[in-house]
Amino acid sequence: MGHVDKGGVVVWNPAVVDFLHNFISNTPMSPKDNRIGVLVMSVGIDDMIPISPNKPFLLGALGNLRPSFQGGCTDKGISTATSLFYQYGRPIAVKRIVVLTDSAMKCQYQTIPQSVHARKLGIDIIHVGFGPGLNQNQPIGVMEKSLFMVPGLKMLPEIGVNVAKRACIGKCNYAC
Repeated sequence: MGHVDKGGVVVWNPAVVDFLHNFISNTPMSPKDNRIGVLVMSVGIDDMIPISPNKPFLLGALGNLRPSFQGGCTDKGISTATSLFYQYGRPIAVKRIVVLTDSAMKCQYQTIPQSVHARKLGIDIIHVGFGPGLNQNQPIGVMEKSLFMVPGLKMLPEIGVNVAKRACIGKCNYAC
């Protein structure tokens, strides 16, 4: 997803930066509408932006995130996001987690117990993988699915629109 250079400066994957800025900018938000929080995870929880309806705050805070880029900890991220929904969320609100990873093929989030628990609590999980998939040279992902791949920057706008549509649909029903 990125790296920390020799000077200690965080260098994000440009596709991730573009995705987050477009997703936040294009999502209708208000205290009674959608609210977004950001959780950065590597070997643990690196940093966090609380759930907020304030677009300027969220967009400004993205530049201050301090990730360590030391591997993946999707289970801890899903568990922490689930807790945040119940600490700061509205009880009857639709709850969605959009998991961004460096490759959807490496992260089998669907089999993680925390993911199964979140789905049983009614939390929808959408997975976006940035990077190559297995023999993947076309974007995949449709509104009805929860897995999207972004193999290159030129495919980002199409994927971003589809993820935004998927994230803003009504409640999803799960058969767990």
